[in-house]
Amino acid sequence: MLIRHHGIDSFGVFDQFSGGGGATYACHQVPHIDPHEAFGANHSLPAIETWLANNPLARWWHGDIQAPDAVGNFPYRPIMWSSPACPAWTNANGEKVYFDRENQLALWVRPEELTQAQAERIRSRALMEEVIRYLRHCIEVYGRPVLAGCVENVWQVSKWAYWRRWLDELRKLGYVVKVIALNSMHAEPRATLRAPQSRNRAYIAIIHESVGRTPYWDKWLRPKAYCPRHDGWIRALQVFKRPGVEMGVYGIKTGQYVYRCPLHACRGQIVEPPVLPASTCIDPDDPGTPIGDRPRTDDRPYGLEESTLDRIVAGITKRWTNGQTPPLILPMRGGGDKLRSRLADVDPAHTVSAGGFHHGLVSGLLVPYYGNGNAITVDDPIGTIPTRDRWSLVNLAPGLTVHLDQVLFRMLKVPELQRAMSFPADYILTPTSQAGQLRLLGNAVTPPAAEVIMCALMEALVGTDISRYALGLAA
Repeated sequence: MLIRHHGIDSFGVFDQFSGGGGATYACHQVPHIDPHEAFGANHSLPAIETWLANNPLARWWHGDIQAPDAVGNFPYRPIMWSSPACPAWTNANGEKVYFDRENQLALWVRPEELTQAQAERIRSRALMEEVIRYLRHCIEVYGRPVLAGCVENVWQVSKWAYWRRWLDELRKLGYVVKVIALNSMHAEPRATLRAPQSRNRAYIAIIHESVGRTPYWDKWLRPKAYCPRHDGWIRALQVFKRPGVEMGVYGIKTGQYVYRCPLHACRGQIVEPPVLPASTCIDPDDPGTPIGDRPRTDDRPYGLEESTLDRIVAGITKRWTNGQTPPLILPMRGGGDKLRSRLADVDPAHTVSAGGFHHGLVSGLLVPYYGNGNAITVDDPIGTIPTRDRWSLVNLAPGLTVHLDQVLFRMLKVPELQRAMSFPADYILTPTSQAGQLRLLGNAVTPPAAEVIMCALMEALVGTDISRYALGLAA
């Protein structure tokens, strides 16, 4: 039985900073949410067009959400999802960012003294305040609170100087707050696709105290994992390595939290939840073209940036030899001294055997085209999808001594990245350019993460159980 709150029996969603609609799509897979009551707002016209293409019966608003009178254009909705712009919180493009200081610059530095980058970051971070503004607007103007919602951002948002104050503002408005660190690859949805992508994000879930119930978070956020100590499957427990830390990234070696077996007899045994590999989103019929066939230029004498080639060499050496003698990478014509030296140091030839990828190809590598990341195999989840082309696929035919000219290379395609973000193949991206589509995907919320959080909130909101695997997925 659906329990009415504040006279509401139709649960529509306001998707603030709606982007390409990943959160809206996820919400509409959750029981008791009405797709016809969706309302989206964004400053980006391509984002709004994509959102409308996938929600043709919904209402929308296009404009600057930070404008003083913008909030008056937003109707009341009992559920809110908000994804304020996240690039300003990260060390994007290798530029160091002072999370705790730059918003405070606005208090004592004249606007004309700020660099353009500082001004843009200050404005971007101020978007978090728009969440509070809409929640307060609903109470003061519509006379009723938003009942439940979630704010999504990169995990570094917790470094903000006003982070604690911002959380307290939510509580002052009557909300019970749950801060969630979740990697998309660990989200186990009931209706959307799982994510073959390692994407660490912060989620701040809220439910109004007038609801009288709080979500059963363990049911929706604890992933399945196998514990070797007692030889059984369990619901893994998220444990941060340092007491008092509530936000960070997943990682046994370098992350802030891990998953452990909850059984007392296992004494906190670390477990690793199974995840989807990147190979599930890669087109096996397009292995790429030989690097040796790529056009040469003065600044790219090998056809690719030297840093990219160096990562390819390192990836082949580490990932395709199983610790045996590294393959011989023969230098191509032309090139710089740095790469030549790197190639000359590789040991005698080793023949690489097939790894079962497709058409006899060795299992591929995913290599970052820019940045500081390392190559990974397609048996692992892909790294975070950014807003521009970053991930390339590297393959090798079996039975050959490794020669850099013969290594197959290509950038990942939009449909592959769309699947890596867990959007279905029929999800519409309206920009005609690849750059425009990549920008939407890189800024999007992965649907499975949004779905499990919203299922937990909705279950508490309506007061009835939502089956964890109602659509026949393995329990």
